Amino acid sequence: ALRDALVARGGVLAFSATSGVETPLYYAEPGSAAASPPPEAFHTFANHIWADAAIAEARHVLDGVGISHASFSKLRVGSGASAAATELLEHCTTNRVPKVAGGVRLTYLPTASGKLHGECTVARVGGKGEHEYYVVGGRDAAPHDLAWLRARRAALFGADAGDETVALSDASDAVEILHIAGPRSLALLSAI
Repeated sequence: ALRDALVARGGVLAFSATSGVETPLYYAEPGSAAASPPPEAFHTFANHIWADAAIAEARHVLDGVGISHASFSKLRVGSGASAAATELLEHCTTNRVPKVAGGVRLTYLPTASGKLHGECTVARVGGKGEHEYYVVGGRDAAPHDLAWLRARRAALFGADAGDETVALSDASDAVEILHIAGPRSLALLSAI
């Protein structure tokens, strides 16, 4: 959803093998050689035409503030007033789920044989008495994690259990994640 805004601000995007989507490699001044690199520019260890842009970005973050785009899967898991969503996440993750809205926990998704299906961060977004969660994981893993959660829901609540028991949905394309770093981060966030 942020692609056009990132490009308008000088973002040079490329496909990321780790996230499965286009992400900014760096930002360049419009019209500069680094703004329109030839494809072969990314397959060399020498004469990087983006080196000056990367150095400027690093200095800017170290001295001021930087904002980076991160591509992760974003799943919603919820059951409203019913504790079923909490029960599902507690059943199929290695950590306790957050008890209060705004709480966040890193956790893992173990298989029945004790292997690791995946890693995710669980945030509780529902208020008191609401069992609503936001689950962040690897971008390419979204379809697999969603299918895995659906299978765990069926195993825990019965084969007929569906979204009326615990709603599961993929919000990866509708929600963006931005990282804000640097000594002036608080000033930026306070201003907006």
